Amino acid sequence: MPYPYYICTPDMLMKCPELVFYYRNVALLSQKVMRGVGLETQSFEELGVTPSEPIARELTRYFNRITSELLLHGDITPHRHVVMLAANMGDSLGGTSRNEVGRVAMMRLIHPLLRHLHRQQRLASVTYSLKGAIVADEDETQATTMDRAQLAIADATDIDELLSGFEESRVLYHELQATNGSRLIVNSQLNWHTGTGETHRISPDLYSHVGTTDLFWAGALKGGADPAGSDEHWKTATETLDRILRATEATGRPRPKLSFIATVLVDRVAQGAQSWIEQGKLSSVYNLTQMYENPAEMSRFLNDMTEFLGYGPQAISE
Repeated sequence: MPYPYYICTPDMLMKCPELVFYYRNVALLSQKVMRGVGLETQSFEELGVTPSEPIARELTRYFNRITSELLLHGDITPHRHVVMLAANMGDSLGGTSRNEVGRVAMMRLIHPLLRHLHRQQRLASVTYSLKGAIVADEDETQATTMDRAQLAIADATDIDELLSGFEESRVLYHELQATNGSRLIVNSQLNWHTGTGETHRISPDLYSHVGTTDLFWAGALKGGADPAGSDEHWKTATETLDRILRATEATGRPRPKLSFIATVLVDRVAQGAQSWIEQGKLSSVYNLTQMYENPAEMSRFLNDMTEFLGYGPQAISE
C-alpha cells in the first residue's frame, strides 16, 4: 500500500498540521487519549498550528508505533486505512453525541431552577463555561468558547436574556451558589478517605453542600431510554448512588438524600426506582419530560431543590 496511508514523518506533520487528525484516527486514538499522554493535538487539527520539530517527532513516534501494531495483527486491504479512520471517527462522534445529550438534559434541568431561585431572590452566582455554538454565525470565523467563569446574579439581572445566551453558546454548568451560602455542584468528582487511607471516589451528576454538611443531597441524571424498555440508564444511576452510600458508611459521613432524575422514565426503570424508595435508599424520583408537560411536577422538583439548598420545606405552588 502507498506508504503515507499509514506511516507519517515529522516533516509531513510540520508541513500540514491538519494531517495530525488523519494519522491520529488511523491509529484509533482519541483527543482525550492524546491529552492523557501529554501530546495535545487540538490546536494542530482545528487551528492549523504548526507543531515544533520535537513535538512532531513525538507524535509520529507514537502514531507509527500503534499503527504498526494494528497492521501487524490485521489483514491489509486496499481500503484498510479508510476503515480505521471511519471507525475511530464514528466512535468519537458517538461519544460526542452522548455527551451533548447529557449536557442538554442538565441545561433543561438547571434553567427552570435558576429562574425559580432568581424569582425568589435566592440566587447569588453561577459558575459555568461555554462550549461554543456548533455552527458559527456568518460574521464569525469560529464558534465562541469560554473557560470557567463565575457570574454574580443581582435582582435586576435579566435572567431570561442570560439563559438565552447560554443556550446559544452551549453552556456547561459547574456550580450554583445560593444567597444562604449553600452550593449546588454539577459533574464534579469527590474523593473521600477513610481512617485507614482507603479512597472512595464518587461522581454524582449534581450534589449540594448546605452549611457544614459533607453532602446534603446528591442526584443522578440519566438521559435517553431504550424503546424496548431497557434499564441500562437505571443500572448506571444505581451504581453511582450505591457508591455514595458505601462511601458515606465507610467514611462515617451523614447519609445524604438521594434522587434519580430521568429524561424519560420507562416502566421497568420506574419499578426499580419505586423499589429503591421503599427500601429507603431514594428520597425522590423525577421525570424531566413529565416536568415540562406537567406544571405540578415541575413545581415539585423546584420546591424540593430549594429545600435541598437548605431553605426548609417549600409549599408546592405552580
